Amino acid sequence: MKKKHICFVTKYYGSTKNGPGTFADNYIKSVMKSNKYNLTVISGELTESRYGENIYNYTAADNNFIGGIKIRKLINYINKNEKIDVVYFNCYKNAIASTSLNIPYFTNVNDFSNFIGKRKFVWKYLSNRVFKNAKMVFVNSEYTKEHIPQKKSYISDKFKVTGKGINLDNFKFKFNEINNHINILFVGSNYVLKGLEDLIRGVHVLKSRVDFTIHVNIVGDPMTNIDKYQNLIKEFGLDTNILFCGVKSKEEIVEYHNNSHFFVLPSHKEAFGVSILESLASGTPVIATNAGGIPSIIEDGVSGLLIEVGDFNSIANHMVNLINDDKLRYDIAINGLERVKRFDFKEIYNDIMSDINSII
Repeated sequence: MKKKHICFVTKYYGSTKNGPGTFADNYIKSVMKSNKYNLTVISGELTESRYGENIYNYTAADNNFIGGIKIRKLINYINKNEKIDVVYFNCYKNAIASTSLNIPYFTNVNDFSNFIGKRKFVWKYLSNRVFKNAKMVFVNSEYTKEHIPQKKSYISDKFKVTGKGINLDNFKFKFNEINNHINILFVGSNYVLKGLEDLIRGVHVLKSRVDFTIHVNIVGDPMTNIDKYQNLIKEFGLDTNILFCGVKSKEEIVEYHNNSHFFVLPSHKEAFGVSILESLASGTPVIATNAGGIPSIIEDGVSGLLIEVGDFNSIANHMVNLINDDKLRYDIAINGLERVKRFDFKEIYNDIMSDINSII
């Protein structure tokens, strides 16, 4: 029997700079490993085939409208050469010019910011057609789903919360003892939304309360100028404590998690938080904000610790409490490991493919 042909469209692939990039890598790898489908990837990053998939590129630097037109042209070109049975868009924005194609499609919603920001009316209008014509829309959290503009014409079951997941096999649990130093990890690119300033202020407070050497690793490709943060670091005398590490491979990020005592993500807005899952799988206690989709991962005081947005003093307070209570820190790490098992990508993949298989 001829294999069904899936066309997977993703802006991010080849890097793990964010949740959609991690999802793309896990999804493509899983499809190819199953050996059940022919897979063609349309990627916004200049990458070569990693797992034996066919790959085409468009320029992700283009705005969403131009990029959408390029994607539509590529889909038509690919479909003429080998009939596509289904298209799966990693983000609904990629589908804005492809809703009238005579090919069934599915799409993900990974973020809610465009539905509440300055351009919300534009994206509500554009997303309406994408969602209406999609076979199903996979959403990363209940919080995101609540912010999606849903018209009466939509079938309510069309929006399905699948969550996001990680490949647990890529991580190993390692509980690090605290001796004379503390390693703190932050992973993210949008420093404003991820609350990096709050972390810096929290570390400043922490340094005044403990005698340990403090080292903070900031991992990720900054989307904004970092002068503001470097000036704050200098003002607080934290030059030797905080390091901007830049973009790292997924293997390197695993090592960062394994060598950390705390993972801190004081996000002001967060649709889900894949980096939190990575920390839980690594045995690194998480301190994060009670914002967006984060509470769907972290049970406060059980599998991690939650703070309110902007409360940098609580970042320091929680770390001091955990430094002074090894049993509590270990219990949170163990509970976090149990919690993250619910977000194993294998289960999410099977759930998504069950829906895709139902129409091809």
